Amino acid sequence: MGWLDLVVGKKSAQTIKKVQKVVSHVTAKPKPEKKAAAPKVEWQKSEKGNDTTEIDGVRITIFKQDGEWNYCSSEIFDAEDIADGMTDSPEFGDGYPTKTEAKKAALEDFT
Repeated sequence: MGWLDLVVGKKSAQTIKKVQKVVSHVTAKPKPEKKAAAPKVEWQKSEKGNDTTEIDGVRITIFKQDGEWNYCSSEIFDAEDIADGMTDSPEFGDGYPTKTEAKKAALEDFT
């Protein structure tokens, strides 16, 4: 007779042992963390024919310069912001060999 039999009784001890055996085979896997949903990006053509999009008040434009693809991102101000004297220095990426790589880098820098 084991200590568990003495504490809870023989039938209860057998039940506890069965439960322990089942539980020892079950492995709980943690649920992976969900990433925040990326904003939907819809690229359009600018007046100059460059790919451009607006996400959360920021305009991102992809353009080709000196044989490489680059991007420019700048905050979009309304008339009230401009009247208040708000200014923004646009951010430029490095040169990329393809338009797709420039878009990917722009979106990674933005998010």
